[in-house]
Amino acid sequence: MDNVFNWYIDINGNRCKRYDTYEELLNDLKPNSKLMNFIGHGVFRGQARDWKLVPTLYREVPKKYLDISNTNGDYTYVKQAYNYAEYIDLRMFYKKANDIGLEVPISEIFNWNYLQDDIGSAFSKIDEKINNSFFEDSNFRNLVALAQHYGIKTRLLDWSRDFFVSLYFAARKAIDEILLNSSCLNEDMVIWAFPSDFSYSPCDNNYAPPIKFIVPDYNKNPNIYAQQGVLMYWDNNSLKCNDKYEDPLDLKTNMYYREIEFTETDLAVRFSKIYIPITECIKILEHIDKLGYNTYTLFPGYRGIVNSINEIPDIRKCENIIKSVTDNKVTKNMDFEKINIQNKKITLKCSNYKVSAGDGFILDNVDEWHEIETEATHIAQQADFCIEIRGNSMEPKFLDGDVVLVKKDVEINIGDIGIFELNGEGYIKELGKDCWVSLNPKYKNIYVTENDNYKCFGKVLGKAKVLIKV
Repeated sequence: MDNVFNWYIDINGNRCKRYDTYEELLNDLKPNSKLMNFIGHGVFRGQARDWKLVPTLYREVPKKYLDISNTNGDYTYVKQAYNYAEYIDLRMFYKKANDIGLEVPISEIFNWNYLQDDIGSAFSKIDEKINNSFFEDSNFRNLVALAQHYGIKTRLLDWSRDFFVSLYFAARKAIDEILLNSSCLNEDMVIWAFPSDFSYSPCDNNYAPPIKFIVPDYNKNPNIYAQQGVLMYWDNNSLKCNDKYEDPLDLKTNMYYREIEFTETDLAVRFSKIYIPITECIKILEHIDKLGYNTYTLFPGYRGIVNSINEIPDIRKCENIIKSVTDNKVTKNMDFEKINIQNKKITLKCSNYKVSAGDGFILDNVDEWHEIETEATHIAQQADFCIEIRGNSMEPKFLDGDVVLVKKDVEINIGDIGIFELNGEGYIKELGKDCWVSLNPKYKNIYVTENDNYKCFGKVLGKAKVLIKV
């Protein structure tokens, strides 16, 4: 782990690195270390598990205000439902807080009909264009940030300017996840990083993704101040491509560069992901507590003190669960016979047949395999098999001769890359709305009809770092 540039790029264009222990991560966090210089002056987000970067507003279909059961998949109507739900919740938050004298940023957007109780009349006021323009008002942005902090579902995503704050939230939430279902002990916590000075990066400002930040008034809220909170959102007003509200922010960024045909991928602004085993959560909490990061310092006040006392039994119970699993070397959902921990290698079966990144390649007899050894990266450990690419229709992401890692029996969503078969010919393609997409513009997309015979073999996770054939 001595070379911080030993990262890999995942399917969504994120720079990723996995640490086996918290000590390894700390070694890279020393002052002026390569890791800190690499991720730069950024904002960070800690997650107990590898959840998608989707704001709370879009994590489930809003049903409480509009009947969307008969929309027949109307994208525009469903998106309006999200906007409506966000607007109404924010309006009620603003009105009720102001009615009882709590301090809230004064918003002219809500003041114009403050005395009206008919919230249904707001629907005509929040078409996509108007709703997005609300965020041009600084008081409205601060109001949304405040409401988000206290649990209102919005299009904002919470981040922190402090790396160790993100570590705290990842580790603390990991306690709850382990107590809820100990099978997650096979998984990793994730620290996301994004350069807050991305608009001044080597990437031309014209190509910077439409990501914006809201920095709340720290003097108004001690919790947000203690957590160095920052809110991120995708700015629809400055889009150069079509926005898909349900897509994770990292996927949106990756798709954005494709839409504008930005080819200087090494200069493109990327999200970074740091993986740490979830079993390191206790170790992390004990260490950063000594640095002043804990429940009662990040939630200053009597409630934070009480919560820090009440959480002690849960932390000890979680510690015993981790210790029991570690001592007995019992880990679910991971085949340790595959993995050579000492040499960080993994053996995978690889198809004897190649899949086309071109105009098609016969992919019959897919049950014929040989074995390869590859580096035991995080994504390699999730793969069920791998297959070699022939052709260049998926450049620049995948090249002729690359070996890709494939996961079977998982949902393939629009924007995912999969291994497909059409009328006996195999392809590696991106799943589009109504076709299979070639990333190389020199190649046409493939349209599938009801008369075709087709199937999906699995989702492509990324590239394998092949060592030798076995």
